[in-house]
Amino acid sequence: MVLPLTMNAVLAGSSPNGPVPNSVSFALSGIIQSITILVPTLYLMHRSTEGIGVFGWKKLSLVSDVAGGLALGCVALLAALITDAALSNIGLEPNHSALEELHIAAKAGGLPCILTIAFLILNSFSEEMVMRAFVMLRLKQLFRSTAVAVIVSSLFFAGYHIYQGVGGAISVLITGLIFGGFYIWQARVVPLIIAHTFMNLVLMFTWIGN
Repeated sequence: MVLPLTMNAVLAGSSPNGPVPNSVSFALSGIIQSITILVPTLYLMHRSTEGIGVFGWKKLSLVSDVAGGLALGCVALLAALITDAALSNIGLEPNHSALEELHIAAKAGGLPCILTIAFLILNSFSEEMVMRAFVMLRLKQLFRSTAVAVIVSSLFFAGYHIYQGVGGAISVLITGLIFGGFYIWQARVVPLIIAHTFMNLVLMFTWIGN
């Protein structure tokens, strides 16, 4: 969710029927961003001789992966809401501009809503493949410490969400630690993708801005 303002500027006025709606350009920018992050990572995984299992791709278990992902999503979402409330009380309220865009798309329906849902699914897939499946493994190999791998990858995860403000980055850090801990426990990436997607969709369709 780092490029929407840039894409808004690029796409504004580019359509023969007038400016592209912000919610559409927001979703398209997110899709492009996710692809540019995901493709190099998948290439590096493909070039690896370790096999996809080491990156958390195991035989799909519909019940445990889906149920585990939804349960994890609920826990992480509750933790994020509690963290946001606590931070707001001390003057570190997260920047909710990205959530506002999601909510606008949800209310608009049609193409903006469809594109935004597609973006959120792809965003969840790309972030979990990069931050948990790939980066955590490499950090664990580099530092020879599972704890360091979880903490450092979570700091990276929070760092590129700094556009949400300090409070937002702290909230994302907590989510990263929860997801990282789950990944170390289960070594399965599919539940994380499901949890991440679930959180994003819940926020899209339920969050009400001030």
